[in-house]
Amino acid sequence: KNGNLSIYNPTFASSEYEFVGWYWDKNYTQRTTNIPKGAFGDTTLYGKMLKKYTIEYELNGGTKANSRTSYTSETATFALGVAEGREGYSFAGWFDNENLSGVAVTEIPQGSTGDKKFYAKWIPNTYTVTYDAGKFGEGSIDNGTKTHDVDFELSTEKFTRSGYTQEGWENANGDIVSSPYTENADITLYPHWTLDSYTITYVIDGEPAALTPDEFSVEDNVTLAAPEMAGYTFDGWYLDDGMTGEKVTGFGAGEYTDNQTFYGKWIRTYTIT
Repeated sequence: KNGNLSIYNPTFASSEYEFVGWYWDKNYTQRTTNIPKGAFGDTTLYGKMLKKYTIEYELNGGTKANSRTSYTSETATFALGVAEGREGYSFAGWFDNENLSGVAVTEIPQGSTGDKKFYAKWIPNTYTVTYDAGKFGEGSIDNGTKTHDVDFELSTEKFTRSGYTQEGWENANGDIVSSPYTENADITLYPHWTLDSYTITYVIDGEPAALTPDEFSVEDNVTLAAPEMAGYTFDGWYLDDGMTGEKVTGFGAGEYTDNQTFYGKWIRTYTIT
C-alpha cells in the first residue's frame, strides 16, 4: 500500500548453514529483497541456503589472525589477513600444513569448499651490530647480524690506535659490552681502549742506572731523571750511545710509541784551591 514490502531474512539455530537470500525462481537466478508495490496474488519465494565452512588458524605464538573464520562456496574471493602478536618475529604467511612447507596460501578463491586450517609462519627479527672505529681508531670490521633471542658472539677483530690497545667493546655511553651480546636491538660498538705502557732505560757510562721515571704512555709529558753524584757533573742525556747530537731533557705526550733508552755520562770535577 505504502511502497515495496520488505522481506525479512530468517534466522536459524544451526551455524552450519548460511542463508543467502530469497529468489523468485527455483534455480536461484532472480534474487529479491522485497515484494514490489502493486503486486497481488499468492507468491512463492525460494530461500537459498549454503553450507558454511569454517577456517581455523594455528597462530604458532601469535595472538591474532586478522582474517575471517568462515565462508561459503559463493563467498567472493578474499585475502587471508596478516597475523600479529608474536614479539620479535615477523609474519611470513599462512600454510596449509604444520610443517610450513610448500607455497603460502594468500586467498580463498570463490567456489572453494571444505573446512580449512592454516598455520602461521614466523621469521625471527634480526638486528645489526655495527663496529665503529670511533674518532681515533683505524681499520674496518664487517658488521654483524644478531637473530632475535639468539646470543651473538662479538667480533674478535680489533681496531688499531697508536699508543693504545683495544680491550673489548663499549657502547656510545662508554659502558662495556661483553660477548655474547644478548639484547634484541641494533647496537653500534666502539673499541674500548687501554693505554700501552713503555719503558725508559737509562744508561750512564755504559752501565744501566736505576732511575725514575722509568715508564710512560702516549698521554704523559716526561721529564727525564737528573742524577747527581759527588765529585761529578752529569753531562746530560742523548738518544744514541755515542752521545752525539742534541741533549734530551724530556719529551712530550705522544712523541714516542715504543720503549726508549737514553745514554749519559759523568764528567769528573776537580776543586782548585
